[in-house]
Amino acid sequence: MTDDHDDHRAFDDPRLEKQPAWVQNGVIALNGHVRYLRRELEQLRARVNAGPEDSNTFLTDTSGDDPEDSGRPLGRNASIEFRTLAPEARYPHVFDVRLMDDGALRIEFTDDLRIEPLAANELLLRRLE
Repeated sequence: MTDDHDDHRAFDDPRLEKQPAWVQNGVIALNGHVRYLRRELEQLRARVNAGPEDSNTFLTDTSGDDPEDSGRPLGRNASIEFRTLAPEARYPHVFDVRLMDDGALRIEFTDDLRIEPLAANELLLRRLE
């Protein structure tokens, strides 16, 4: 039971020392569970962020909440499908986007596209109506 004693020392809170032994043991056990769950969470995060080493396609969080987020690798030349469904539409409009080996971006759409330049390095693709 030296681990419990070490856990107690690691938790070192004078309020805990004034509590009955059963409370102290409960808090120490909960502290151990929290540490275990944190390790599990880190392992799960590592698995989610793991992907093919040669990946050139990544899923990133565009909210900007995590500046360290380099994205989840999806594989080499993975195809990403975006679907839009207007309220009156009977089928979704689908963009299929893929990064090619030569660096070109291949975009397929279920309908005709309208390309709108926004800046020198940005464009907007819309369904041609």
